[in-house]
This record gives sequence, C-alpha cells and structure tokens, in this order.
Amino acid sequence: MKNMRIVFAFLAAASLGAFVGCGDLGGSDAGDGSCTTDATCGTGLACHPATKKCVATCTGGSDCPSSAKTCAPLNGSTKSFCQCSTDALCGGSLICSDLTKQCTSKCTSNASCPSGSTCSVDAGQCT
Repeated sequence: MKNMRIVFAFLAAASLGAFVGCGDLGGSDAGDGSCTTDATCGTGLACHPATKKCVATCTGGSDCPSSAKTCAPLNGSTKSFCQCSTDALCGGSLICSDLTKQCTSKCTSNASCPSGSTCSVDAGQCT
C-alpha cells in the first residue's frame, strides 16, 4: 500500500510538471505569447489587436471571467475578446486599461505600454 502511494505521488507530480512545462499557451513563434496575426496563435486563440498577445476569444459574457464580463470585438477586430469596463472589476491594484480593455497594472513609463502608445503617468493609463 505504501508503494502504491509513492507511485501515485510520483505520477501526480509528473502530470503537474507536464502542464506547468507547457509554457506558452498562445502557440506563438516567439514563445512569449506575442503575435502579429491570428495565424501565429493556437486553436481557439486570436491575436489581441492592442496587446499583440495570443488570447482566448469569446462568444458571450459567460465565457469571460468576472473581471471582464463584456465579450465584444475590439479595435475593428472580427473576433470578440473579454473586456473589463471599470477599475472596480479589476480589484485591488489593477486598473481597466482604456487602450486594451484588460485588467493591468498602472503604467509608469512608455516602456510599460504596448508599442505605439504612451503612458499618462498621472492616470496610469497607456494612450
């Protein structure tokens, strides 16, 4: 019985390691989830038009987490993405980005914003 528990513990740890070891779920060539087109993302994922990261798409609010219950196209995209609408939904220290409509940390410099945007340090928003 003791050997059986050891084998089970080993298999559980190995299974967990396989999931953790998968890394980027976005399937992008860069390995960091970044993308330029939907074709560089995996199945069920699309290239977010503002963040240029592979993210899950949605078909309705029920597909989204409580922090981002709106499911709608963003920035002219034909795909729908989960979007936040208020800072309160993001909770704690995160804000709802006006640019990406995702919960994120306040920006502190232009380097913390997506390419082509600038940081309004007072508001903590990338514009």
